[in-house]
Amino acid sequence: MNGKKSEKKTIIALAAVLLLMAVSFAIFTTTLYIGGNGTSSTSSVTVNTTSWSVHYVNTSLNETSTIKATTKTLTDTDYSFNVQLNEPGDVYDATWNVTNDGNFDAVLNQINMSTLDAAQKKYLSYTITYDGVTYSESNTSLALDLAVGATKAIALHLEYLMPTDSADLPTTSQTISVSGNFVYNQKTTTP
Repeated sequence: MNGKKSEKKTIIALAAVLLLMAVSFAIFTTTLYIGGNGTSSTSSVTVNTTSWSVHYVNTSLNETSTIKATTKTLTDTDYSFNVQLNEPGDVYDATWNVTNDGNFDAVLNQINMSTLDAAQKKYLSYTITYDGVTYSESNTSLALDLAVGATKAIALHLEYLMPTDSADLPTTSQTISVSGNFVYNQKTTTP
């Protein structure tokens, strides 16, 4: 009886070893082919460089009004202008381009503009026009595409207004910061 128990244990052990060998063989003989041709014994994957490059085209800055900025700065997607408007009716206009020289489609998610206070809004108009749409204040809920290789026009308009009540005109010279930036992100697609 002891011999039969021992014989049973041996058979079970041999069956387990045989099963383990079969599973191991299956695992080691599975091959993943990534690429290549039938004659090469090596495979390779090439990963090309990519870049993110959404920026203003500094050479495109054009002051289209007779009044010129005393200083103007365009860096990446930030802008800043210092302009002297002397009397109601004075206007400053400038245009420039933003381009996508990178490898990824971009989307404009927000335009941040310096804010005019309530008193300044009575005698100064400050707008930015992007792709034909005019904005008079920051907008943080945009989704405007800028495809690879595309260029879009931006226009800045400043105007010294004559308020309804002349008492709303500034009584001393005012220095108002006119600056802002455009926030672009990589465009994502959903399947």
